[in-house]
Parts: sequence; C-alpha cells; structure tokens
Amino acid sequence: MKKNLFLLLAVLPLFSFTLPASPTPLMTYENGVLEVYINHRHSKTELLALKKELLEKYKVRLDFEELSYNKKGKIERIKIAVDGGNGCSGTASCRRGPVFKPKVWFIVDFNENAKTAFSIGAGKRK
Repeated sequence: MKKNLFLLLAVLPLFSFTLPASPTPLMTYENGVLEVYINHRHSKTELLALKKELLEKYKVRLDFEELSYNKKGKIERIKIAVDGGNGCSGTASCRRGPVFKPKVWFIVDFNENAKTAFSIGAGKRK
C-alpha cells in the first residue's frame, strides 16, 4: 500500500501541467462600441469564426487580404480590410519582425454621436 502511494505521488506531477495562456480576446462589444484585436497567436479557425460573427451580428465585413503562418502556428503576416457597416472602411497590415509580433485592430463606434466612428491600425493602439 505504501509502495502504491509512493508511486502515485511520484507519477502524479508528470500529469499535472498548466495550459498555455489563451490568446487575447478577439472581440468586445460594450455600449455600442465594437473593438477587435488580432495578435500573432490567433488561429485561422478563430479568425474565420470571428469573420462570420462580425458579419452576422454587427454587419461588419472583415476580409483577410493576406494571412500567413509560420511552422509554429503563429501569424507571420496579416493584412485586413474592414467595412464597418457604417459608411467607414479601412485596411491595416503587419508582419513579424525580429522583436515585433503581428497585431492588428479596429474599432467601430455605432453610436450616433460618436467622436470617431471608425479607426483601424497595426501594432499597439494609441
């Protein structure tokens, strides 16, 4: 019995692990403002689901004009084109550099009195 307990305690740590941190949430919607952030860790499956949800829920069209991944499954290059559904549209692109990891974002403010109805960019949002 003691031997079995010892084996269990010796082997148990081999099966305990932590899951890698999940990517940044792709989309938030609050008070009429839609924010979308795509970083180097998002999979093609996640991005295609996002594209579908944006069109169905918010009438926002997202197209990936360029999207390439490296062998580790991380985004190397990305170029998006967005039609905000509110008369505004734009593009943003980014590629992986020695230190820089691809990140693109856009924001659509559906409020009638919005100061900025649409913005899009690459890298950190200012």
